Amino acid sequence: MNREAGATMVEFALVAVVAFMLLFGLAEVGLIVFGNSIGSNAARDGARVGIIDYVDADVPGSPNNLAILASVQQRLVGMVTFESAAVSWRPGGHPGVGLPCPPPSGDLTRGDLLEVTVKWKHRGAAAFVPATHSATARMVINGAPD
Repeated sequence: MNREAGATMVEFALVAVVAFMLLFGLAEVGLIVFGNSIGSNAARDGARVGIIDYVDADVPGSPNNLAILASVQQRLVGMVTFESAAVSWRPGGHPGVGLPCPPPSGDLTRGDLLEVTVKWKHRGAAAFVPATHSATARMVINGAPD
């Protein structure tokens, strides 16, 4: 083996390590972004289900709460693992205040919000990825449930 070929092999070895680290790092970031998209879509799906019939949607084990959880879990498959989902109702004038979901006869004003927060973990993610991710979706309640 001549001297030029040996130098080329050393250069390739040095550059290949950096190139493969970049390549696999970019692939990992892409998978994380895709998983976060799945998680935020799961929160939106749960809010869409909850807005149809929101009575007792924030009570764990109620039929409407279970329907929201089923919708969220159906979306969170593949690269992410479901951890939890929380449902709350917020009056439109005071979005920072969480209240129990009102009964069908409750006095609802325009702009009241149903909020679904979903938490998940990425499967097989690198050590630099935070352990738990979350997303929140809000839908406006306009009237009595069906």
